[in-house]
Amino acid sequence: MKKAIFILFSILLLLIAVAGVHIYASKKAEESLKTFLSGVGVENFSYKDVDYSLFKGKTEVEDLLIESKGSKTRIGKLVISRLTDTDLEFSMLGVRGEDEDFKKLEENLKELGYEKVEFNLLFSASLYEDWKELIIRKFSLELPGAFSVELKLKLSGVDKKVIKAFLDLRNSTEAQPAKLAGILSKVYLKELTIKLRDESLLSKLIEKEAEKKNTSPEKIRKELIEKLEESLAKRKTKFEKSLVESLKALVRKGGSLVLEGKPKTPLGADDLIVYTLMGLQTGDFSQLVEKLNLNVRYEPS
Repeated sequence: MKKAIFILFSILLLLIAVAGVHIYASKKAEESLKTFLSGVGVENFSYKDVDYSLFKGKTEVEDLLIESKGSKTRIGKLVISRLTDTDLEFSMLGVRGEDEDFKKLEENLKELGYEKVEFNLLFSASLYEDWKELIIRKFSLELPGAFSVELKLKLSGVDKKVIKAFLDLRNSTEAQPAKLAGILSKVYLKELTIKLRDESLLSKLIEKEAEKKNTSPEKIRKELIEKLEESLAKRKTKFEKSLVESLKALVRKGGSLVLEGKPKTPLGADDLIVYTLMGLQTGDFSQLVEKLNLNVRYEPS
């Protein structure tokens, strides 16, 4: 009899423990989601389900709908892997907009043969407060099977105060250029990598152009390569020549274009904006390339 009572008592304790863990996990999941969304300025949202894994330390949200500034974005699955005051890592899978601009983009991509137009967004970053450095290990946007764009950054002059000031400014309803300039004046770029990966988009664009001109994709591809070869003779700098050669390889067989910048001395974020705007206005990006110490290379698939 005593043994049966002991077994029943043990089962009761186990059930209470399981219930407690479930309640804690549910509360933790909701807190993580609210903290994450409020940090990026989102107040209106709804979701189908949210779950927190004690073993993995991850929050997973199913069918998340975000409403911000008159637009709606639906996310099939949000996974928050790390969320502290110095570390942030998350992935958004199956992202699609519900506004007219996205619908137009979706129509254009479907004309190229992409039936499922849903994007994935991945982000991973850490703040090293003692050194005032922010390292963005990965910030990528991809349309599976079509293309992806990936950004990596190493910034100095960044601490919690700078990040808070930037987020407050971002979430503000009023434009405050003076405050933005003040924030940017403290931030410096130490390293930059941009990777553009083509899986099939370029080939589909070539096929579409061939269809319009009633010719073959091979002929369109050959014409593009010939135009690039013609422009190669006009290029003067090492960077320009490398860029054209990389583009030729990309047109021939797909793959990736990688831009890497490591300034000899850290480049101020405000100066980076100025050099970029000058390049856009004049069409001459030589100063930006020089200041960034920029290099380009091709990587096969």
